[in-house]
Amino acid sequence: MNFLEKSLNILSRDTISVLEIADYNTTGLKGAKEKVSSPFNNLVKSSGVSNKSDDAGGSFGIGKNAPYTCSTFRTVLYSTLDEENILAVQGVAKLVTHKQDNRDKQGTGFLGITEKDQYEDIINRPFIDAEVMKNLDELFIRKEVGTSLFVMGFEKDDTWKEDIIKATIDFYMMAILEEKLEVLVQDIIINKDTIESIIVKGENTHYREDDFKGMGKIKLYLLLDENLPKKVAYIRSNGMKIIDKGIYVNDIELLIPEKQGTETDLENCKRIYNAMKNLNIQTATEERVWAYLTHNVFWDYMRKRWPVEDANHQESFIKMRYLFSKSMGQALLRNGISRLWW
Repeated sequence: MNFLEKSLNILSRDTISVLEIADYNTTGLKGAKEKVSSPFNNLVKSSGVSNKSDDAGGSFGIGKNAPYTCSTFRTVLYSTLDEENILAVQGVAKLVTHKQDNRDKQGTGFLGITEKDQYEDIINRPFIDAEVMKNLDELFIRKEVGTSLFVMGFEKDDTWKEDIIKATIDFYMMAILEEKLEVLVQDIIINKDTIESIIVKGENTHYREDDFKGMGKIKLYLLLDENLPKKVAYIRSNGMKIIDKGIYVNDIELLIPEKQGTETDLENCKRIYNAMKNLNIQTATEERVWAYLTHNVFWDYMRKRWPVEDANHQESFIKMRYLFSKSMGQALLRNGISRLWW
């Protein structure tokens, strides 16, 4: 059953699964009434764009594609109430380009208000304030300042709850320990007081608590097993993990082509995959990993294999080969390094 058939089948049911991801004690998404760059538009409509500061979590603007991969319909509903008491809701579906009546149609669709701007171009804006109440069920309306993402047709399995808890601890452990973040997954609260009881400590776990050079006590847990990956986490100042450096990528030597072409691709595919074959799917779909490798470790290769100066449309070329400009699956097959692994 293909993607569209599966989606139509699920839509025909009496109920569908919806996952809500909500934040609190935040400012909400500002700028819902603006037509261009704003926190609301950058999250909901832009690709590869972020207006966060460099030390903010997720400042690359690419992680926002993740919720779509969890939706059967590749559809997400954004609902926000900002500090100025502006309520806004917009739905986004990222499907596939197609033809209708011999005309090309784009793959992205919006739920909201369709109207024309001052140039007579059609725009899709969010429902604002009273429009939200008129068009949407109360389930999708924020009552407190903050933002909710509703993943429509949530593709859950028997371990979805445990998977979310593990990912939360993996990527936000420092933020939780520093009391910058508290997460509620159904009935499980993950905070500084509960995280130790949630992390399972096996018989091979070794623990030590000691004073660290007069700067205070530290707790050190070591899990010993010869089959464990050797990894070090790189973490932002806000407590969010950027990347696990468990692969010594500097030891991977790619063949650098003399000119732009495919003659080295097959051999480089083998080298990348053999060196990184133990990547789990979570890390392999993390676009920040490939962005780092593209712009740091394999920069010389990228400049030879994908020379920007030879491109007809340089901006779109950079987004496609050096960053990520399509849906997650397509983007991973177009980025200059991730395509070699995938």
